[in-house]
Amino acid sequence: MSDEPRVQPGCSRRLRPCVLTLLAYPPTILSVGGSARHGVAWGDVPTWLLALVSLLALGAAVLAYRKQSQEVRDQAEQLSLQSQQLADQKRVNDEQVRLMALQEQELRAAQDERKRQTTERREAQARQVAAWFGAEIPTLTEPEDGWGAWIRNASLLPVFDVRVFFHFVQELGAGRVDARGLSWYPIDRGGPVEPVRVIPPGEKRYVEIPGAIRNMVDQCDVQTYVVAIHFTDAAGIRWVRDGRGELLDVSVEGARARTEANWAATSSKSANI
Repeated sequence: MSDEPRVQPGCSRRLRPCVLTLLAYPPTILSVGGSARHGVAWGDVPTWLLALVSLLALGAAVLAYRKQSQEVRDQAEQLSLQSQQLADQKRVNDEQVRLMALQEQELRAAQDERKRQTTERREAQARQVAAWFGAEIPTLTEPEDGWGAWIRNASLLPVFDVRVFFHFVQELGAGRVDARGLSWYPIDRGGPVEPVRVIPPGEKRYVEIPGAIRNMVDQCDVQTYVVAIHFTDAAGIRWVRDGRGELLDVSVEGARARTEANWAATSSKSANI
């Protein structure tokens, strides 16, 4: 009998897969064995370090994102607050502009009212002085009757140094009218040199048209002549009641006279073309 141990056939069949496994994966088994001996899987350290770095990077990215998001929210809130402040300031400015415009309008209205009242007080007496062309005896209107200017002082105070000027009525022609809607304008023919010194309150005066002026045209009646007067009121203001009946002070009348002279010259030129 041999002293070598006998191997059972069944045992060799059970060990064959284990041997094949050792032969196929020796490094893994050795690594596991090494791990068992040393307690650390050195082959996995880079993987763990990479995972740790990735986690740290992710955490930093999350923190950066949160910080950036907070900054964006803060900026959005600040912009919203600034927009609200600008809107509030615009409303305040608009209200101030509206109030200033209203104040300016009220101030202008008050100034205009004071000016109107001042003008009314200044013109109060002068507005009650009128003049017109008519017959000396109103009931007689034939051409051979006396013609001249009637001046009436309807105020409660006298007027002084009344001068009368007779104006020839010049038609504009061709259906034309001026800014006042009149189809004629007056041409000054002059008048008596001597003024009427005083016209008492509530009285009238008659001034006959000089013959030299009356004889400038064949016809002499209310369709041919109108009257303008210059006078001084009780306050010492010199006034003009022009040939169209408008009341002006002397400075305005001077400008109006120049305008009418230019208009007459222009009309004359147009008629000669």
